[in-house]
Amino acid sequence: MIGTGESFFVAYALSLGYTQLQAGIIVTVPIFIGGILQMVSPYGINFVKSYKTWTVVGAFLQACIFLIFVFFSHTLTTSFILLFVLVSLYWSLSLGITPSWNSWISSYLKPEQIRTFFPQRNIILALGTLTGLLLSGLSLQYAPKTIWGIKSFSVLFLFCFLFRFLSSLCLLFHPNVEFKKLVPRLSTEVPENPFIKRFIRYSALFKLGVYFSASFFAPYMIKQLKFSYIEFSLVLTSAFLGRAFFSHYLKKRLENLDINRVYLLASTGISFIPLLWIFFANFEFIFLLEIITGMLWGAFEVAFYIICFEVIPTQDQSKVISRYNFLHTIAIGIGSLSGLWLFSRFEANAQTYYMIFAISSLLRFSTLLYFPQKIIFASKKIPMIFMRVLAVRPNMGSIIKPMWQVMRKMKK
Repeated sequence: MIGTGESFFVAYALSLGYTQLQAGIIVTVPIFIGGILQMVSPYGINFVKSYKTWTVVGAFLQACIFLIFVFFSHTLTTSFILLFVLVSLYWSLSLGITPSWNSWISSYLKPEQIRTFFPQRNIILALGTLTGLLLSGLSLQYAPKTIWGIKSFSVLFLFCFLFRFLSSLCLLFHPNVEFKKLVPRLSTEVPENPFIKRFIRYSALFKLGVYFSASFFAPYMIKQLKFSYIEFSLVLTSAFLGRAFFSHYLKKRLENLDINRVYLLASTGISFIPLLWIFFANFEFIFLLEIITGMLWGAFEVAFYIICFEVIPTQDQSKVISRYNFLHTIAIGIGSLSGLWLFSRFEANAQTYYMIFAISSLLRFSTLLYFPQKIIFASKKIPMIFMRVLAVRPNMGSIIKPMWQVMRKMKK
């Protein structure tokens, strides 16, 4: 679903003949829409009164979106609105089932099971994603454009449907658990803690700068640098591997590290990255740059979630994270829409991309002035960070969602 499907939505839009601006819209705006709908999904879950039902139905509908890509491919070549709606639905379902899945799995597993289940699961997910990325890139590059009269992209999306459908069947056979009502928190108040307030505001502002340019790295590689599909998939793979390996390495060596200092250094490094895309345009450099990018994002994510885990009291975590999710979603919307609007005012050439990348770096650097200062050391209460990978992105490594219910269960 991720390696073969979502990772190639941009390439698919460009192959249909849509503009670089429209492809950029596909990258980020559906995530913003999905984030808005995720915040209201607890109302639906509470109406259904079953984590399992909400999750299984959502996963099945997500599979059906890929089937629409297959059977309505001709219509999609002439209707960008339909393509945009389908990708938005995909993200709405992906993010909308996250609260129910997290509640379901954290209620079902015991702490000792969690310690073995998630490391094994993360390895399988990583292997599946990487296999999908590489095989899809090879297939699009070297396979015939049509197979038995079906376009290559449609064949890949057919496999996405099949595997996502099978995964929804696997979910169907999981045991149910006792339902506990979820509390929707769209704009709840956070504790009167100056560091916590500054921390979540800084993090959201930093993501605004990130998403200002997030729409454009994939179209830039495909249309401006003329990367092949296999080169494109290798760049995605390098960022994903860099994030995965370094975050795993860092989690093993957290003791005696000032986690907030790690967060600052990662933020500073990430702020430089878009500028480097301006000066180097060959595949080899960008491949290596994306490994470093993934490593920086791995450090950023681990530090962020450990700071949340260590600093925010357990009883306040749901309030603070709900507020952060709200601000984060707004930051995605403002950042991506601002970048897309500015891009639309100019011709889609390399200079316009350079301008977007430079402004993104400037926005990221400017937020460092607001960085919250505090020395924070990681305790031994939590041996790992529980995250769910939702997408693979150039210049980010991946888009993830933490499983807060599981983390809180491990902290008790």
